[in-house]
Order: sequence, then C-alpha cells, then structure tokens
Amino acid sequence: MDRNEFMTQAARDIREFLPPEALQGLEITESTVIKMNDQMLRGLTFRRDKAPAAPTIYLNDAYERYLDGEPMGVLLTEVADAYMHSLDVPDPGQIDLDFDKIRDHLTVRLVEAARNREFLSEVPFMTVGNGLALVCDIKMQAGQDIWRATVTRDMMRQNGYDRKELFASAMQSCASVDPPVLTDMEAALFSGKAGNYLNRVEPLDPDEKQVMYILTNDTGNLGAAALFYPGMQARVAEILNEGYTVLPSSIHEVLIVPDSAGIEADHLRQMVREANRLVVQDKDVLSGEVYHYDPEARSLSMVKERDARAVEAGRF
Repeated sequence: MDRNEFMTQAARDIREFLPPEALQGLEITESTVIKMNDQMLRGLTFRRDKAPAAPTIYLNDAYERYLDGEPMGVLLTEVADAYMHSLDVPDPGQIDLDFDKIRDHLTVRLVEAARNREFLSEVPFMTVGNGLALVCDIKMQAGQDIWRATVTRDMMRQNGYDRKELFASAMQSCASVDPPVLTDMEAALFSGKAGNYLNRVEPLDPDEKQVMYILTNDTGNLGAAALFYPGMQARVAEILNEGYTVLPSSIHEVLIVPDSAGIEADHLRQMVREANRLVVQDKDVLSGEVYHYDPEARSLSMVKERDARAVEAGRF
C-alpha cells in the first residue's frame, strides 16, 4: 500500500475506532500542511458542526510504522485517541489572541532560511544573519497542557499585530517564557547533575573548562533560539572567557566549543553534517554549517572552509 492508499483507507476506516457520540456531525478529510524545514505533513482533519476547532492528526509517522509491519488497527486506534484528546486542548480560535493578552507569552524559535522557504512564506520572520531566521511563537498554559503556536501572517492580519512590535516584545519576553540553560555536555550526559552556567558570576577557570557545552532552554524543546536571546552570545563568551564555535546540533539546542579546545572547525562541521544525516530527524535539522563568536568584535559569523585554521589557532 502506498502513502496515498494508506491515507484514503485511514480516512475511510477511522470512524470504526471512534465512539458513536463523536461521530455526530463529524466530517473527516485528508489534509496536507507545510511545517518547519518545509516538511510536508499529511493527516486527517476532523470538523464537527458548530465546533470552533478542526484538529488535524498527522499520519506521516503512522505510515512509516505501517511499512514496518504494525497493524492498521493499532495505528488507527492511536489516531482516534489523539483526536479525542484534542477535543480538550484549545486552539487559536478558543484563546484570546489580543496583543495585550499574548505580549508576555511570546517567545522565538530558530530556523535556517534555506530549509524553510515554504514555511517562512506563511509566517513573519526576522533574519539574524548567516542564513538563519527567528519566528515568533505564542506559548501559554491551556488546562493541563502547554499550548504553543507559531504566529502566522494570517494571525497577524486577523488580530492587527504590528510586525516590529511583535518581534520587539518576543525578544523582551523570550528568556522568561523559555528560560535559557547552559550546561556542560559531560555532566548532562553522564552525571545527570548538570548546573546552569548562566547563573555564574565569575568566568570559568581554565582547569574547570570542558570541551563542549549545550545551550538550550529549560524544556529542551526548540532551545537553539537561546543563542539569539538579547546579550546571550556575549554572556557565553564572558563565562568561557574566550571565543567559541557554535555547532547547530538541532532546532532544540546548539553545542558550544571553546576556542581553547583546539578542535578544527572542519572537523566540527563534519560532525554536524554526519549527525544531520544519520541521527537528527529531518524535521529537527537546523543547519549544516558551524559558526564562530568573536568576543572582541562581539559578532557571530559562519565559519567558511578557509577560516578553519584561523579558528583552530584562536585568531578568528
């Protein structure tokens, strides 16, 4: 069964897995949506008469599991459960999106522009150099769940948002909505007792330094954007007391390598690209490049092939 046939059968058979009361006035249609990294997600949209929400349950993962041998019935049971749970989760139509109500709930996520041409055509964004861009999210508590949605151009028009004010507010509130965390990788992976170096007052002593650090947010979700919080790049350099190379390991975190570690930029770039190819899911890839922060120039720039030896020698 190919993907199209799978979708058609899912749309036809899903009703058998829903309780009778959920079927009243329910229309189920196939949908295609462009998400981050221009991932095309296909799913089923559930519309009920007079209901404000029309949730879409995506089936890309379900189809892959079907190809791996999982029974259709098991997969559709999960889809039905996901739909029933979605009825209790508010969507934008049920949340007051007046700007004064969402101003303090704005945060940002980081994407690579080249990977997100379709996605960025639908959302306002702010370029931050090196082919990277920030988009705005609204993150709010909705009952027992966290509701998070990217601000779209349609949402801006419908609610009268001003783009400049939107991004200014997001940059002001992002650190409180998604608090940043800087930990060393060894402690995070092996001891489970990693602290937050951003809370330090004094720079790290040379004998305290590790080869690699993780910069993310307190949930580890969409935390790569922390690199572009106001003053963050300079703050990391103050803690390390030197420049550093940034590895965009995913949209959820970046890795920080101090210049004193002496690792060649070309090797770091190869690490990132191999991880993107073999480990990181396509939807979570951030970039295949590496970046360097120069504390004297107070600037972050992409490390080109010819700059690798300069970074290695600490002369970038």
